[in-house]
Amino acid sequence: MRLLKAVFMPLGMYTRFSLISKKDSSVPAKYVLIGLIWSGLLIGILWRVLHLALTTLNVPLMTFAAIMCAFPFWFTRYIHLEGFMDTAALINSSKAGYSSENRRGIFGMFSLVLLMILNFAGIYCFLDFKENLWLLIFIPLVSRELAVLMIFSSPLIMENKDGHKLPYNGKILIVLLIVFILTALVCSALCGTRGAIVIIAMLFCFIFSADVLKNFSEAGGDAASYAITISETVGLIALAAIKF
Repeated sequence: MRLLKAVFMPLGMYTRFSLISKKDSSVPAKYVLIGLIWSGLLIGILWRVLHLALTTLNVPLMTFAAIMCAFPFWFTRYIHLEGFMDTAALINSSKAGYSSENRRGIFGMFSLVLLMILNFAGIYCFLDFKENLWLLIFIPLVSRELAVLMIFSSPLIMENKDGHKLPYNGKILIVLLIVFILTALVCSALCGTRGAIVIIAMLFCFIFSADVLKNFSEAGGDAASYAITISETVGLIALAAIKF
């Protein structure tokens, strides 16, 4: 029963798949966080199924792209968008040296609008260029693997060593690294050069997000959400840019 909770509870927390949605203290926090990975796999599979359904219905490209763009955010109950906005506002306020909640909110909204424009453009180009459809599964999966990897490595990269919520766990970190490497190899094998481009672009975002995390007071869900949204969008944009 505990194993089932460890598998299904994170899905209920991170997606609309709410078979077990209530938090249970008997499930360790590390397993809840790792659950982000299989939630990414579920999102990817459903994204691929949605693509098949919309293709069958012969939906116009602009509408097709809008639905494909909105689905992952809707299915995750917009929690990653909220985390992205909060983190983007925090980054800007720390650089600009102000703490006004109104200015934070304005910048967070501006960042969200820019993100959605880029995300839609990336999806539109993905569909228009008829990219390898395996990427629809790998993009949400890899983004969450990297986000989880970032959080578990936070005790090593954060300047505030007392701010991380999880103690350093070398074994889990090694396992996560192996899982990511295997995923990257499979993605490259199935999708060729285009798959490698996505992995490299998303890995670059992982490095950027980890650098941002160093200045945080703690490593939490907002940081993971920021890493997920940024890496997925940059991965899509990289495909479009290199195609041109």
